[in-house]
Formats: sequence, structure tokens, C-alpha cells
Amino acid sequence: RRSSDLQGTKDDEIVLGGMDETVKLFGYTDASHLPDNSSKPRLGYCFFLNLTSGTIHARSIKDTTVSHSSCESEIKAIDAAIRQTIWLRGFLDELGFTQNEPTVLYTDSQSAKALADIFKIGSNSAHLVMRINYIHECIESGIVRLKYINTFNEVADILTKLLPVQLHERHTDFLLRGHNFIEPTTVVKPVVVKSNFKFNSAIGKFVHKLNKVKTKQ
Repeated sequence: RRSSDLQGTKDDEIVLGGMDETVKLFGYTDASHLPDNSSKPRLGYCFFLNLTSGTIHARSIKDTTVSHSSCESEIKAIDAAIRQTIWLRGFLDELGFTQNEPTVLYTDSQSAKALADIFKIGSNSAHLVMRINYIHECIESGIVRLKYINTFNEVADILTKLLPVQLHERHTDFLLRGHNFIEPTTVVKPVVVKSNFKFNSAIGKFVHKLNKVKTKQ
């Protein structure tokens, strides 16, 4: 059974390094706030060596504690991604690829990014003070830089939730083959194909928008 499951992806491979000789680490971080009834979010992050390399590290984990909001879930994901960033930067330094600039982490959460950048703890975020302090410290010390990216270009989305087929395949291609020298924030938004079917509550089923269904008055 396992061999048959892998049959469809037997020719897939991860490109490491790619055509770009420079090593400029960057990553994506994301969270799914309520993936099930436990209220424990799923956190995900992935990292790339450059714009032509496939991912060198990707992880999807279910958090062990409940989150009160989507922003809290995103803060947890950023916190976990930063810890991995520090390890990867140290490892690359030992290999002779010292990262002299902050490692960019892309997030699609404007609220989480604002909390880390503005560094203003309020009554609704007081319980996150240690995580926010840690994130802010890493930003100020030049280890990481948070950068907003829209949800359509958030590659780590594939690690935290189910996606439409088109978007799933697109993110999979980025993870395996890299960005082909295209900056993450300039990736073109995919075309969304709208359905020609609409649910008709009067008859209790989906019908084509061009069809007119007669109902009893």
C-alpha cells in the first residue's frame, strides 16, 4: 500500500543550491489557528538557501497548548521559526557561509508582525510578553527581519492547512525547486476559477447559474 501511495511522486526531487552561488537564508512561517476541536494550532515554517534552491528545512507541528486567537498562533509560529533560524545561521557559519544580514522571515499575519515591530504589550497580549520580547530582541539584534507577504504567496501555508489543488501544487513546486530567481513578494497571484454552480435552497441542490429552475410559489 505504501509503495502505491508513493508511485505518483516517485519522480519528484528537491533542488538544493540551484543556479545561484550565493547563500542568503530566508524562510516562511505560518499557523492554522483552529485545525480541529482541540483549539491547539498547527505551526509551520520552511527555509531556503537562496531563490533557486528548494527547501533545506520544513516542519509542520501541532502545538501543545491552546491559543486564544489567530494572532497568538502566528506569534508561536514566528517564535519557533526564529529558534530554527538561529540554529541554521550557526550551522551555515560553520560551513563558511556566514549570514551578515538579518534572515528574512515572511509572515501573512499583519497583527503578529505589528506586535513584534511596535513592541507594545496590551491587556490582550500580556500573556505573550515573553515570546514577544524574544522576537523583538532578535529583530533588534539583527538576527531576523519580519516581512509581510500576502496569503496567496505564503509557501508555509501548505504545512498548516488543506489548500485548493492549484495552490497546493504551486507551493509544492516552490518547496521542491525553489523560486527561480523571483522574489517572494513579487510572485503573481494565481487565477481563481469561479464555479458556475450555485446552491439553490428552494430545491436543495446545486444548479448551473445559466439554468433557471422553476419553484412552487
